[in-house]
Amino acid sequence: MATKEELKNTFVTGAVPTQQNFADLIDVAGSQGPEGPAGPKGDTGATGAKGDPGADGVSVTDITSDGTNLTFTLSDGTTKDIPWPSQA
Repeated sequence: MATKEELKNTFVTGAVPTQQNFADLIDVAGSQGPEGPAGPKGDTGATGAKGDPGADGVSVTDITSDGTNLTFTLSDGTTKDIPWPSQA
């Protein structure tokens, strides 16, 4: 196995390293140590661009009753009938 200095010369001089040079480099470096502690939280990034407007919602514009049903009139012109009083 090559020494640390021999490996340094191989890589610094511009010589083409061999597969064995890389294997020796790993052996010289030793095993990987434990993971260090997490670093501090970074700064908050910039606010993103504003998104496109969403579709118009539908709201209730009127509620009427004929004694049997509640009729909800919606802002899009549709109606919804619900039996009233509610039948179990």
